[in-house]
Amino acid sequence: MRSPILIEPHIRWLACVVNAAFLYILAPVAFWAAFCISAGRLDVGVVLAVLAGFAGTYFIFGVSLLLTCLGATAAVSTFGTFSRGWQRSLFGIIVGAVAGALMGGYMAFKLAREAAAISEPTKPFDSELVFMSLGAGAALGVALPTLWHLSISAARRVWGTDAEPAAPPNGGPAESLGNSEAGGGPPSVA
Repeated sequence: MRSPILIEPHIRWLACVVNAAFLYILAPVAFWAAFCISAGRLDVGVVLAVLAGFAGTYFIFGVSLLLTCLGATAAVSTFGTFSRGWQRSLFGIIVGAVAGALMGGYMAFKLAREAAAISEPTKPFDSELVFMSLGAGAALGVALPTLWHLSISAARRVWGTDAEPAAPPNGGPAESLGNSEAGGGPPSVA
């Protein structure tokens, strides 16, 4: 069994910021892709709805989307405790589906409340919106382990610690922590 991935606290913090930014950008893309699929056609009307909706997603739901992305990132930052890829993937799908369902539920509630405020006849709660968000979140959840590792790599590049974290500074073979395929080798030069 492989050991869990060890990440320094300052790298973990920066990786969380990068991962939340990735999710903040990709979550609406996944949702509106699910919208296109559910529409069953791709014509000018659907494209215009997607373009207007994509911009509206950040304008209307920006803060709640950011909070959802931060919550998902907090859950995803525990990926290092899972030693197998299928465990990380399954956990990512669950986190993505839960975050998508929560965001979709909030969106449906807010849209129904606003429609009622202007006395527009509408369904009290749009369950299709919730299921579309759940599906988009689960689809994005498949990519969460990869996004998390990309976030860690980006954070290490920004912080300037691309080498193995446990490598001796000058001399001796570099010992792998289990989070890379690099084994012992020539001395590390820091």
